[in-house]
Amino acid sequence: MRALLNGKTDLASLEGLADLIQSETEFQRQQSIRVASGYLTNLVEGWRQSLISALAIVEASLDFVDEHDVPKETTSIVFGYVQSLIAQFKAAIADSRRAEIIRDGFMVAIVGPPNVGKSTLLNAIVRRDAAIVTDIPGTTRDAIEVRIALGGHEIRFVDTAGIRETDNLVEAEGIKRTLRALDEADLVLSLTNPRLDSSPIYFSIDLKERIFEVETKADLGASPGKAADFSISALTGNGVSELLDGVLARVRAATAGDELPLVTRVRHRRQIERALEDLESLSNLPSLSNQPELISEFLRSAIFSLDTLLGRVDVEDVLGEVFSRFCIGK
Repeated sequence: MRALLNGKTDLASLEGLADLIQSETEFQRQQSIRVASGYLTNLVEGWRQSLISALAIVEASLDFVDEHDVPKETTSIVFGYVQSLIAQFKAAIADSRRAEIIRDGFMVAIVGPPNVGKSTLLNAIVRRDAAIVTDIPGTTRDAIEVRIALGGHEIRFVDTAGIRETDNLVEAEGIKRTLRALDEADLVLSLTNPRLDSSPIYFSIDLKERIFEVETKADLGASPGKAADFSISALTGNGVSELLDGVLARVRAATAGDELPLVTRVRHRRQIERALEDLESLSNLPSLSNQPELISEFLRSAIFSLDTLLGRVDVEDVLGEVFSRFCIGK
């Protein structure tokens, strides 16, 4: 805190250090070290300096119009800065999801009808009794999340309530949470078993390419019906390793890139999005050359958003959450 208040560091780098302390996988460690070492700070500072240069040109055109060294084509020069930064901001925002997956974990929702083997699969994956398993339908009433490290990545497996029509208010609330997990998950393991004669009721949710069809209870023998992506027996362990290999392949595809991303937090992304909104509003002005005061205001607002990202202004509400992560041995 003293280092930040005395200008010796910035908030983004400190957040990287906090993430390093909390890291549990190799990729989390590597990513947090890059942020803590100032890579994000240097990137944002470069953007900020470009905005300041554009602002200086606009201010010069207002205050020193008679000076021979003031560029005459102010509009085109500023527009060049703005368009370049818009492209960079969009690229950083698009890459932020990859960073958030590495930092927060890849979410895998295990869903399906009651008694299809969801909790048994979760226990087989984590190799302990994380979830209660019985032959009574509706045993799982709430989402149970367990995190594991796999291939240097953190994966969050979420066991959910079985999806079916029910009049039980508690079970119905559990099913609502299941549907919420379906919507938020990076990957959905849809467990099915034709022997149960029960079809899922979540087709209203667009799963796109986020789904693996997994047929369970393979130890009971082959079952009729269409071929699933994976056939497993959570009881004997057959097919579970292959399923985990498939999950890891999805994680690697979601986090693939030449370098680890830098925009690791929702806070970072939101500040860049605010700066992007200002620059897009500026670029959409009907006549830039006739509105230098408005241009200056948009540029100042974008600079303010980047300053907030680095912790120079307007971050008092963030400091308590950030520095609570440093209370080791308190």
